[in-house]
Amino acid sequence: MTAALLLVAALAYAVACGANDGGMLVGLATRTGTIPPLLATVTMVVAVIAGPFVIGTTVADTLAHGLVSAAAPRRSGTVLVLAVLVSVLVVLVLSRWGLPTSLTLALVGGIVGAGLGAGLAVGWSRLVYVLVVALLAPLVAGGLAWVVALGFQHVPSGWLAGRGGAYGEVVVLLGQAVAYSATGAQAMVAILGVLADPRSTGVPVSLPGQLAVGAAFGVGLLVAVPRTARVVSERFVHVRRPSALISQSTSTVACLVSAGLGAPVSLTQATTGALLGGELRLAPHRVRWTEAVRIGRAWVLTLPTALAASWVLGLAWTAIVGRV
Repeated sequence: MTAALLLVAALAYAVACGANDGGMLVGLATRTGTIPPLLATVTMVVAVIAGPFVIGTTVADTLAHGLVSAAAPRRSGTVLVLAVLVSVLVVLVLSRWGLPTSLTLALVGGIVGAGLGAGLAVGWSRLVYVLVVALLAPLVAGGLAWVVALGFQHVPSGWLAGRGGAYGEVVVLLGQAVAYSATGAQAMVAILGVLADPRSTGVPVSLPGQLAVGAAFGVGLLVAVPRTARVVSERFVHVRRPSALISQSTSTVACLVSAGLGAPVSLTQATTGALLGGELRLAPHRVRWTEAVRIGRAWVLTLPTALAASWVLGLAWTAIVGRV
């Protein structure tokens, strides 16, 4: 029963990632019209499928085994199912309000809350470490974007408007795809890994499993209305080519460093922080501070809301079903 629920949870989470994360990343990558939406979509899907084989599963290990005790494999599987359910619901509700937030952040809160409700030991020091890195990632990306924007002011406008800028957009799209496969997409790997071998201390990866979540991710991306992309690129800041190049490249760097540290960090959050940092240098009058505050509020609400809701679900599951 738990295995079937984990499979459903993995596919549902992949669809949600495609709709939330993929919609924003592809929306930003195609804002200028240089990169066709189909090319951006295929690039992201291929990265989701191939990522763990090429990059590894460092972040997936943290999600599967680092936040709550893995001493009871069956209970760990149930915790992941509850965490996925809550994280998807929290992000859907916030998205309905037009507030782009992080599925990764919601999942971290969901895992910890469900673990507490199920009576599992929580790795509090690991959680604090993950949250500190998650907080620093958009700040570092924003700071890097501000610095890089200084250099962009000296780049000839003709180069940016011509082939140089177009090639730059393709390069940063590839970078974002790699960064996403190392960060946000690792949650799907973690769920499938627990499904494949709940007793393993690592995270097993299989090609059939990756093909399944890649297809589900693509479905979510294709059917989603890019509402979060419009919020960030139109209401938060007006994304032009320099802004896109700066934000995508610097957020990629920040997320790859975070992935190397084993911390699950949201690429969409880092990209949003980088958009803000770059525009503060290039054109601060373009920033819509009201929308920036609303997005920040969504980030602040995401983890505690997911933690509280999954804690209640964990307690209820334990009371009704017994020790999960």
